[in-house]
Amino acid sequence: MQAQTNSPSIKFIHMLSDIPKVYKPKFHRVMKSKVVKGLTYYRLNYNAKAFEGAACIGADTEMFYPDSVQFSREEALFYATLCSSCPVKAACLEWALAHERQGVWAGTTPETRTALRKSLNIGLKDPDDYNDSQLM
Repeated sequence: MQAQTNSPSIKFIHMLSDIPKVYKPKFHRVMKSKVVKGLTYYRLNYNAKAFEGAACIGADTEMFYPDSVQFSREEALFYATLCSSCPVKAACLEWALAHERQGVWAGTTPETRTALRKSLNIGLKDPDDYNDSQLM
């Protein structure tokens, strides 16, 4: 039986193996951060300039938020391939790790980002939670 190394999620995690174990955002300004139960929660200031030149500029944003929350292997591979050569993939992933529960960001599905957050000890912070309830 062959191992599941061809899984898009696993491939993407392997591509990101150069992310340091001590993670610190660098494309979006950290407004606030706090460690709670071993997870670091970040409140980032969205940096629109970090997304200039994105491969998805002009694309229908609905395609990145499909109705289904489960992605097939083929769909995950499609998104990973679509974003693979994007020059702003790192900035996109940084925002998504800190704030995005839904949709496809930097070629990652919600499932992939959950695995990445777990490996980096990052908590998910809703960017619209202005009272910073997770960070107090």
